[in-house]
Amino acid sequence: MPFDLLISPAYRAAAKLAVVLALIAGIALALLAYGAHREGEGAARFFYLQQHAFGGRVENQTFGTATTMPAADLARLGDSLTAAHQRLAGVTIERLPWSDVFERYDRAHTLFYCDPPYWQTEGYGVPFALDEYKQLAARMRTCAGRVMLSINDHADMRRVFDGFWTERIGITYSFGNCRTTERREFGELVVCNWDAGAVVGLF
Repeated sequence: MPFDLLISPAYRAAAKLAVVLALIAGIALALLAYGAHREGEGAARFFYLQQHAFGGRVENQTFGTATTMPAADLARLGDSLTAAHQRLAGVTIERLPWSDVFERYDRAHTLFYCDPPYWQTEGYGVPFALDEYKQLAARMRTCAGRVMLSINDHADMRRVFDGFWTERIGITYSFGNCRTTERREFGELVVCNWDAGAVVGLF
């Protein structure tokens, strides 16, 4: 099954790719969910709703509020969309199975940033079996370019990507219990097919 993946030959852009992926996914969902006659209107409507949705949910949305930040300003929606447009200027978007993307763009100077569905989590709407992760790991071992992948810290994922350079990052979430100060930390893994630890200040 396909998942969205962006490629950039500039290694310095890797940290920004996850944000771009989320933005692209949002625009695609806007067109599918609302069937807008004008694509721009559909994307703008989805973008606006996402800014007000609790927890950034795309299904079963509820209005979200916070005591730590102001509400999204409808009058500045155009500015937000302009910023998104400028960020995506010059970017080529492909919607293909991930293996086809590797076939098309794999070069020695290419950096792939892969953000597959997190293992055994819900909300993606597409199946992504364990064998897909194993195939991805195999491709990371043989491709000409560099690959950076992010995935949840799960024992199965550690086994699949064993042997690669790996860094665990603690991510703290609190939106699941917004009326208390309780915050829970979850682990995410950054996996690379090169020695990313040799790059000073990567994370």
